[in-house]
Amino acid sequence: MEKELFLSTLKSKAGVDNVSDRSFEEVAGLFLPQFADDEKVTDELWNIPVSMVKTMSGQLRHDLSTGINDFKAKSEAEQKAQLEKEKQAAIDAFKAQWEKEHPMQEPLRNEPVKQETDIDAKLAEMEKAILAKMTGDDSALGKLSKQFSDFMSQVAAEKQAQTEASVREQIKDYLVGRGVDEEDFALEYTLEKLEIGEKPDVSALKAKAEKDYEAYYKKIHKNDGAQPFNGGAGGTHDSNTEFQNFIKARQAEAAQEAKDAEELRKQMM
Repeated sequence: MEKELFLSTLKSKAGVDNVSDRSFEEVAGLFLPQFADDEKVTDELWNIPVSMVKTMSGQLRHDLSTGINDFKAKSEAEQKAQLEKEKQAAIDAFKAQWEKEHPMQEPLRNEPVKQETDIDAKLAEMEKAILAKMTGDDSALGKLSKQFSDFMSQVAAEKQAQTEASVREQIKDYLVGRGVDEEDFALEYTLEKLEIGEKPDVSALKAKAEKDYEAYYKKIHKNDGAQPFNGGAGGTHDSNTEFQNFIKARQAEAAQEAKDAEELRKQMM
């Protein structure tokens, strides 16, 4: 079995999205000799390399999750300790300044003592102001929260990109296996327009891609009599020219629809 076929089949059977190409290459180096004779390749023979890749994927996910949780817990604890320290320092400074500016005096005979009440109220206001300042968007804690949120968004985006790339590759391999030419413009257009989603159903996407490819192919090659899934464009017309004409026709249709909508809007005003 050729190395490229081994790798594409292994990726398809493992169905993971976070294992690097280098790791797949290393697995191929270990197991490819066992797949030298295509006639002896069975589903059972695939179990060990597929299991190894899935184990690698699970460990990577575990390590990433553990690292993120540890970082978050440590950062929150450090920020909380720093917050308490700075809050207490501000309160102590305020108390010292208050006592300096308001020395204890003998109260008048019929006047209630309000100094402690005033201090408590001022301290409450001070604590509220400190908390607002230290937890706002511009505070250390606020900036850390934003950094963590941005990091998680980046991780999610990278994971989604890896997932989409892997699924598109699987679908491309599937269509090529059905007889589609890898250089076919209809195949490229089908893969580009296919919406993968966050939780892709590969089987459903394969069926949709096959249907979309057939539709695009027939529109692109409507004048040359070529048929999809035959390993080539067929006919006598230039496939690239047909594809460009197809794109231009779609653009013209979209422009006309926008123009009609604008005319309708004007009539309703």
